[in-house]
Amino acid sequence: MKKTLIAAAAAAVAFVAAPAMAQDIDGYVTLGATYVNADDFNADLGAATVRVGGIYATYFGVEAEATIGLIDDGPTGAREELNQEGAIYAVGHFPIGEQIDLMARAGWGRSQYEFAGVQGTESSWNYGVAAQFNLGETQGVRADWTRHDFDDVDVQTDEFTLSYVRRF
Repeated sequence: MKKTLIAAAAAAVAFVAAPAMAQDIDGYVTLGATYVNADDFNADLGAATVRVGGIYATYFGVEAEATIGLIDDGPTGAREELNQEGAIYAVGHFPIGEQIDLMARAGWGRSQYEFAGVQGTESSWNYGVAAQFNLGETQGVRADWTRHDFDDVDVQTDEFTLSYVRRF
């Protein structure tokens, strides 16, 4: 899974950076802290999230996301862990003036987790909204909410991320 995430991130960087040289594409990278609420398991988890994205023609973009679990929850023997996640999204951007951008995003991802010593990997359809406050032309702060609807299990998680944004 780690090799897949690294390959996906590299492909996303190439996908965003190469056309950006030839066209008017605004690229960005975010680094943030993520709170994962898994109500179905009564778990509260913590993670770090990195995103690489590009905005085309002001309103449409794509982004790739990688998340690494940092904070686990639960007693010994029933511990819940998010090991890692990877996802790709289509993103609608809606600028509100010079300093505020609103976003809606939808995509597909895979999550690797461990519950009570048993590891698993599940696919999910993800959707959410975000708001970004631009501190200048190249920096900003972004807050996200993303819902993960897992395919093969009847589980949903909500993720809340607060990120630093660097545009290029």
